[in-house]
Amino acid sequence: MHVRIENEQIKIYPSLPNRYRSESLNVAGGFALLPESVHKAEGFYPLVTPAFNEASQKLGDLYFDATNEIFTQEVIGLSEYEIAIQDWGDENYSIKITASSDLIDMYPSVAIWMQLNGLPVIMSDDSTQVYLFMNEIKPQHQELFDLLLASGDIIIENRPLA
Repeated sequence: MHVRIENEQIKIYPSLPNRYRSESLNVAGGFALLPESVHKAEGFYPLVTPAFNEASQKLGDLYFDATNEIFTQEVIGLSEYEIAIQDWGDENYSIKITASSDLIDMYPSVAIWMQLNGLPVIMSDDSTQVYLFMNEIKPQHQELFDLLLASGDIIIENRPLA
């Protein structure tokens, strides 16, 4: 990938253009095959993604690194909250219930109630677990969830606080 500043905006090119025309250059075909020095003279610089640890860092804005003549991104450390919330699933809800997907077969009314109320029921990638998201456990459901929690069939978590 290459990056070029055009009309004071950063434009990312997944690949260099084949045809290219500027005030100083007119290439009917094969611009991408020209030496890197020509690309740089025309403002096309490589985009280099820096190494970073996704568990504790994220990428920031693009910037031009004049020393290395590349565009890159700054690496920013995640806050404690961002790290804690990474695997939450849906930040719009304050309660996450994790259960075996078999449990939904035993209590289909729970999944139906969730769907009727527009609440997310998300299956894990391997389909062995299901995650139910809500902002409150209704009083009429509390007894069932307490029973399932006590038996170890579910885990109830509160979203980490910011």
